[in-house]
Amino acid sequence: MPETQPSEAQPSETGPSETGSASEVESALRSRYLIRALVSRRLREVVYCPGSRDAPLGYALAAAEQAGWLRVHVRLDERTAGFMALGLSRAAVLQGRSTPAAVVTTSGTAVANLHPAVLEADAAGVPLLLLTADRPHEMWHTRANQTTVQEGIFGSATRFSATLPAGYPADSRLDGLVGRTMAAATGEFSADPGPVHLDVCFRDPLVPDRAWLPGQPPEVSTPARRVEPVGPLVEMPARSVVVAGDAAGGRARELSEEHGWPLLAEPSSGARSGRTALVDYQGLLSTSLADDIEGVLVLGHPTLSRPVSRLLARTDIPITVITDSPRWTDVAGVGRPVAAPGKIRARGEDESWLDRWHSA
Repeated sequence: MPETQPSEAQPSETGPSETGSASEVESALRSRYLIRALVSRRLREVVYCPGSRDAPLGYALAAAEQAGWLRVHVRLDERTAGFMALGLSRAAVLQGRSTPAAVVTTSGTAVANLHPAVLEADAAGVPLLLLTADRPHEMWHTRANQTTVQEGIFGSATRFSATLPAGYPADSRLDGLVGRTMAAATGEFSADPGPVHLDVCFRDPLVPDRAWLPGQPPEVSTPARRVEPVGPLVEMPARSVVVAGDAAGGRARELSEEHGWPLLAEPSSGARSGRTALVDYQGLLSTSLADDIEGVLVLGHPTLSRPVSRLLARTDIPITVITDSPRWTDVAGVGRPVAAPGKIRARGEDESWLDRWHSA
């Protein structure tokens, strides 16, 4: 019979005549409840690394995928899996969706192989869910095989981390923890998205005694909406340029076209198109034309080229950084961050400004 509600599933799955082992029920039931809670918060992409300790999650993911709840990508190498999940998350962000992809690993050194992807997600502000299986607490610090101290392994790179001990209840408390975790990943309240880590401890046995039939997908929880402040009026000189860094999005193109400002957009900005976008802007920044720039408007995370870095380090012109996060880019310390501006306006007009760049 399909499992339609966690509260209905618990009695039938915990009966001794059906399972023969309470610990087996605990690992299977908690994994199923956890996947259900994540799907209800819009998890749709999972990269799974097969292992022993993460078997309960593997079985739950396989059933959820078969029911059409999500999509699972299997990868044997954890480092590769971490970067694949990061790429899936970045794609979602560029498409206007902030839900992170998840990467699932078994216990031990497998978890450490995710660290490079975690650092990338942290630096880029990309949501990423790290779901790592772990040995139960009584096996920690015993030098047992594949027992690594996984709690806090990623340090300050995560926006949120929590360890679920073996026996953690599969009820509304788990729902609450998942909600808190996903809110931190997406920056729902902080406006600072990034990687989050759930370390889930399992006791043996790890294989469920019967298959799970998930049924219909759970109802999607609607996230709370932050109240955006009305920001100040931002005035830019007539001969300004727009720098669109990584994940800047369509806002950069809109502003450049509205005011006729040249658009210097990196390929990963999501803004490299339209009548104002320049292809060889790195070369143009090395010509005398760059000397006529009076102001720079920055969106996203510019990292790609030295000419842009030199432009953003100039002290003779205003560098205005539009940000919705406390983690804006200003390597030289000369930029002025502005959060959620109410209006961006040009001081005066120079109708030949964009044409000069295109001609060059």
